[in-house]
Amino acid sequence: LGEASSVMPLAKAAAGSADRDEIQQARTALYALSGPDVNKAVVDAMASGTTGADEKVTVELIRAADQRGISEAVPVLFKTARNTNPAIAAESVRALQGLATPKDIDEMVNLLIEKPGAPTETALVVVAERIEDRNQRARAILTRYDAVPKEEVKASLLRVLGKLGDSNAVTLLKKEKDAGSQMLRDTAVRVMTDWPGRDFMDEIRQMVRQEQDEKLRILAFRAYVRLLTDAPDQSSNAGVDALIEAFAMAPRTDEQRLVIGAMGSFATDKALEFVAKAMDNPDLKAEAQASAVAICEKGGVKNLAQAQDVLKRLITAPSSETVKERAQKLLNED
Repeated sequence: LGEASSVMPLAKAAAGSADRDEIQQARTALYALSGPDVNKAVVDAMASGTTGADEKVTVELIRAADQRGISEAVPVLFKTARNTNPAIAAESVRALQGLATPKDIDEMVNLLIEKPGAPTETALVVVAERIEDRNQRARAILTRYDAVPKEEVKASLLRVLGKLGDSNAVTLLKKEKDAGSQMLRDTAVRVMTDWPGRDFMDEIRQMVRQEQDEKLRILAFRAYVRLLTDAPDQSSNAGVDALIEAFAMAPRTDEQRLVIGAMGSFATDKALEFVAKAMDNPDLKAEAQASAVAICEKGGVKNLAQAQDVLKRLITAPSSETVKERAQKLLNED
């Protein structure tokens, strides 16, 4: 029938049935109702039924608002997201993730300040990413940050900043990396090591050299290798030299393997020479062999002085069948 009067019977059926098929049919019907006042009925019912026996019904109505794309529900969702009932609050945050727009960003930040945690962080990130200009996405957080009294809330805000990649947040993150608070320092370091860009290259390199906390140093090292591997020019030796330096600073064999693997991105004689030496190390052999053949594939056998010798070693030495096949293919093409 599609009328507004069907909203509550369907919501109650979805909330109260023990039969999965009946629940699904009720939800499908609720999301498909097409009458002129259906959306208003959903929003009005959301606003009124939030306690006691109506809790499950309210959750179904909130889910329906999201599925139906009812933008008018956003003001009510900000209220229900603050509800003391965890199911209602959680469903409201999920719905805001889908329905809120950039004009709601300030209220999204307010919500995260009141209810810090992963679900609200995710919702704020999704809404902020709807702002076309990346370097405007952090504005609402940056204007509120200093006034936030609780460290756990500030940490939550820092994590969001890390996902947004707004360059205006760089100064704040550098400051918090050197803060007296261990919580904020750890959070800032983790955000910097996962940052989508090279804004913290110098700080990360410094942490690789000097960080006393083993876990943070390993995080920094892995981020540093990732940044070096993403260098725009992979046919020069500058990146190779930096990786060789990083290899000497590697905290563990796992990180040495990471460097050897990264060398496979650089099509130079120097990179090939380095991984060829590592092929003699049983702890690094597998990564070194894979990188050696990758370097030859990128650089071309005729353009790399050592290529033929290294490829012949790969064929005769104990190595994976895949590596042997790739090496033989390159020699055949030469």
